[in-house]
Amino acid sequence: MCDVTKPLYSVAQAVKAGYDVTLLERRKDPRAAGLIGGRSINLAISRRGLSALARAGLDRKILESAVRMPGRMIHTGQSSIFQPYSRDPERAINSVSRSGLNFDLLEAADDLPNVKILFERPCMNVDITGTAV
Repeated sequence: MCDVTKPLYSVAQAVKAGYDVTLLERRKDPRAAGLIGGRSINLAISRRGLSALARAGLDRKILESAVRMPGRMIHTGQSSIFQPYSRDPERAINSVSRSGLNFDLLEAADDLPNVKILFERPCMNVDITGTAV
């Protein structure tokens, strides 16, 4: 049984349990045009995000192109101040490409034998008591 109030977790649970999963996406398949821009702002992924990617076997692949960010610069009128994200200098968050991450996650889902992805198919209604979408 999957908790439908947490859709991404539910999909992962269902796949792991061996259920056939169909994902509906209202947009076109972004892989058809390669890595396309969309939102240009990178995502910052912390240890918790990397842990989730590790469970999917994607942490190392994503980290290959990540930029390590140990802190941020705060610019005042006259100077700049470095503010670390952690007291431990070995810890940092990682900046990753939003479109690259989406591409890799989509590829990983598409590689699973019990997952089918349908593009240009909006989800109009969900019956949470049954199996109909």
